[in-house]
Amino acid sequence: MSSNPDINRKLSVLIRLATADKHFAEQEKAMIIRVGIRNGLTSENIDRLIRFPISIEKPELLSLEQKSRSEEHTSELQSHSFISYAVFCLK
Repeated sequence: MSSNPDINRKLSVLIRLATADKHFAEQEKAMIIRVGIRNGLTSENIDRLIRFPISIEKPELLSLEQKSRSEEHTSELQSHSFISYAVFCLK
């Protein structure tokens, strides 16, 4: 795995959200791969995370501060993915 456990956790959240409907769309997978690569992960690390995502904490067990940080991280990743997607569409 990556030396940055925070990006592994963030990508795991995205992976679990993307697969929540039991369908992992190619666009979702491609976006997760782009975000991972831009954050220094190798293809092998990303593939491993996709196969075995890190467990997500139950929201009710998180403190208010942790919930706020989680929302900030999700917004940050969404921002990165929208920018990546916009650049991809412009090419």
